[in-house]
Amino acid sequence: MNKKKILFLINPIAGTRNNTDYHQYIDRYIDKSLFDYVIKHSQKQHHATRLIKEDSENYDIIVAVGGDGTINEVINGFAGTNAVLGIIPAGSGNGLAYTMGIPFDIKKALELINQYEQNIQTIDVLKANDRIAVNQIGFGFDAHIAYLFSSTQKRGLLKYAYLSLREYFRYKNKPFSFHANGKTFTKHTFVTNFSNNTQFGNKAYIAPLARLKDGHIEISLLEHFPKLLLPVILFRLFRKTLHKSQYYTSFKAREATIPHQVNVILNIDGEPMEVIRDLHITVIPGGLKVIAKGEGIA
Repeated sequence: MNKKKILFLINPIAGTRNNTDYHQYIDRYIDKSLFDYVIKHSQKQHHATRLIKEDSENYDIIVAVGGDGTINEVINGFAGTNAVLGIIPAGSGNGLAYTMGIPFDIKKALELINQYEQNIQTIDVLKANDRIAVNQIGFGFDAHIAYLFSSTQKRGLLKYAYLSLREYFRYKNKPFSFHANGKTFTKHTFVTNFSNNTQFGNKAYIAPLARLKDGHIEISLLEHFPKLLLPVILFRLFRKTLHKSQYYTSFKAREATIPHQVNVILNIDGEPMEVIRDLHITVIPGGLKVIAKGEGIA
């Protein structure tokens, strides 16, 4: 039997597992009778994408060792090939891993990869011009925090929570326009989100009605709400009931366009991106194969 070829792409600064010896785990638990593997490390933003583009067609499986930002860079490196995505969750949010039931225990995540033939799931992805996204494309407070978080040396959930709480009392809503379903929307929302997945990560469900394989973008708008209601909004966010709030609306679309707007920063799978030209967002049904248990993707 021909062995499958795997590339492990490790983001050494993802999340809080900076000191974990992934080489040792991989060497110990990957099934060498099934796989030949190579390990590479990214060194800076977008480096993972460049590393994978160099020889992505030489691998059957490409494993992102990191969080949603690492996954985003990895899938943008092998888009258009037949490679399958594997995930070892090691980020600050890990939204895709949570939704798809991927173990956070490294040994169990590797054992799932060993059993890949029974665990390949096909999901949709979003495409924003030439950029692929698997979770969300967002504008507003989440993009503001993603921008600040990307420039901090200290990572992890606590740092993210600290920035969110600090900036909540400073943040001013900005006007934002987009086109979808034949209509133009101009809003001063707290968050506007174009979702494929239900959550940012850490089970914070910004789009409870989104599905990873329904062939649609879930567009959600969280309006400005009184600051005294922050505990209620947070409760709904983590209880997957945000869509029941009077300050929240959502609808489905197959495409959307964000016109160029000055000083607009987007959050794409947790990473900030400035809108320097019109952004056309579409959904690619079944655009990505992932090794996962498949929980919560219908």
